[in-house]
Amino acid sequence: CKAAMMEKKRLPRRIGMIVPSSNTVVEPICSRLFAGMEAQITVHYARLEVINVSLDEGSARQFTSDAMVRAAMQLAQANADAIVWNGTAGSWLGIERDRRICRRIEKETGIKTSTASLGLVNSCRDFPVECLHLVTPYIKEINDAIIREYEALGLKISGVTGLGITKNTDIGSVTAGQMEDLCCRTGAKAGEGIAVVCTNLAAAWRAEAIEKKTGAVLFDSVTAAIREALRLTGLTDLSLPSFGTLLDL
Repeated sequence: CKAAMMEKKRLPRRIGMIVPSSNTVVEPICSRLFAGMEAQITVHYARLEVINVSLDEGSARQFTSDAMVRAAMQLAQANADAIVWNGTAGSWLGIERDRRICRRIEKETGIKTSTASLGLVNSCRDFPVECLHLVTPYIKEINDAIIREYEALGLKISGVTGLGITKNTDIGSVTAGQMEDLCCRTGAKAGEGIAVVCTNLAAAWRAEAIEKKTGAVLFDSVTAAIREALRLTGLTDLSLPSFGTLLDL
């Protein structure tokens, strides 16, 4: 019991992030968000090979549970307190699939695990909205799959803005200013939500401006993943720079 209490109080807590290999957005946001908090929390990364995003078999093979477990084992070697897959493939391949992967990682490592897609869905339940306007970089077939998955979970989707991009480095080249413009042009308003479904889109940098201009809640995948990590580590009382409603803890 004493050992458990000591472990509970141990700081800094270590978040382990599994990040797509071609992602260039997650790490800069986390570095900015947790700057100066090294005594409380640190973030550590393992990379999972992801180059293209489509519905073909080769793309799906990038997100196998075996690949996820291998990446998670690297983070376990760093004594991570929580592991989060900071990618959104579960939004079209299946939220239940994400849950199964998390259970396997937890069994293999003994470390609490979640994903960006689970974080986005959980956040939508924490901040219930009338409907969601989706913004994604993906092709129509993936967007259609996301809509089916989210609606099966009880989320109402009012529309989707998709950019038709499959190469992940091209997704990462969409600027924060472009993301602000795309989000503000969805027509979302107070009482509604804007879900940015991709962790390689830089909407989080403009979260405060997007929410102020539209009145809607920004459900950004990166901040949703961070919210999950903070929940898993028990650090929900940090004073964080403004990255929107999701991190107004």
